[in-house]
Amino acid sequence: MDVFLRKYFKGDGVIWTVMGFMAVISMLAVYSSTGTLAYAQRGGNTSFFLLKHAFFLGISFGVAWITHNIHYRLFLHLTRILLPVSIALLFITLFFGTDLNNASRWLTIPGLGIQFQPSELAKYVAVMFIAMKLAINQTEDRPPTRALVSISLVLASICGLIITQNLSTAFLIGVVAVTMMFIGRVPMRYVAGLIVGTVAIFSVLVAVELTAPQLNVMPRVHTWIGRVKPVAEILNIEVIENSNAGDDFQSNMSKVAVATGGIIGKGPGNSEQKHILPHPYSDFMYAIIIEEGGLFFGFLILMCYFIILFRTALMVKECKSTFPAFLSIGLGMVIFMQSFIHMGVSVGLGPVTGQTLPFMSMGGTSLLFTGFAFGMIQSVSRFSNEPEEQIDVKV
Repeated sequence: MDVFLRKYFKGDGVIWTVMGFMAVISMLAVYSSTGTLAYAQRGGNTSFFLLKHAFFLGISFGVAWITHNIHYRLFLHLTRILLPVSIALLFITLFFGTDLNNASRWLTIPGLGIQFQPSELAKYVAVMFIAMKLAINQTEDRPPTRALVSISLVLASICGLIITQNLSTAFLIGVVAVTMMFIGRVPMRYVAGLIVGTVAIFSVLVAVELTAPQLNVMPRVHTWIGRVKPVAEILNIEVIENSNAGDDFQSNMSKVAVATGGIIGKGPGNSEQKHILPHPYSDFMYAIIIEEGGLFFGFLILMCYFIILFRTALMVKECKSTFPAFLSIGLGMVIFMQSFIHMGVSVGLGPVTGQTLPFMSMGGTSLLFTGFAFGMIQSVSRFSNEPEEQIDVKV
């Protein structure tokens, strides 16, 4: 068995192992948390969502395996194709997307009825583009500062199309982008200027929405306020009223799940909050894991994401050119930051965002593109030791 795995699964064995562990825990958690959904939608067929999740997990592993056999140099060319495609899909979704939970985040493929989230693709494409631009501009005749303009324009396009309906994803992309630029030696005074400018524009748009809601420039402002309110109350910060009480309920029920889990949990299938929390199989997966598996399993899951980030950081030392180094650490940060946001929401340390737990929450789009990200990371790990003259980035 070990020989088989080493022969067909190249790259970082630790990350492959972590993926396998998370997949097993994910299957157990999804089966437990979808009972109420199964009775509501499938006449009590509790195996339906388990099999559906297993199918997408298998496809995700397949995507990761296929991608890890592709040399990371090809991702340079793929970025040029995927960037305009992802921006176009975000534009279409903004104006013609399917509304779910009062937000237009989904795009339905005509004739097939299949829904997916273009923002899942866009966040990884943004990392690929930033890695490419930073890699190109790492010489004296092409300093990192030259990458700032093009990166800013792409971030403005992607985040600008996402932010009105999905603030947390836009924030995630922005944080990862700033971190990558810091690693890529872009002077911090320029990055700070970009941050200040972005915050100023966002503040103006929020102010316009609050004073002239008929313009509908930021239609989810009051939803954001409602989600920030519980956290602000903990910090003794006043916020504008007219918030969504439903978000207080979700946050409170999630904290109940975590608080009642104890050290070893209630045991598989014994969660009580899964019958109360909305979307326990996706938005609050971590809370259900802690309630049933206790702080012990909660800590194991947390360590899985730390290991992924740590292993991608180690790849930077092994890379003999800059593009794969930026790509691996950027993708690792996206996966880690998204998990960190999800877990923070589950334990009451952040406002409700709707971010899934990467590679564990139920959801086809998230699983497929996370598998694609893992495949790119493994491609870097697999091919990073080639002689430098073979992997020089020339764009």
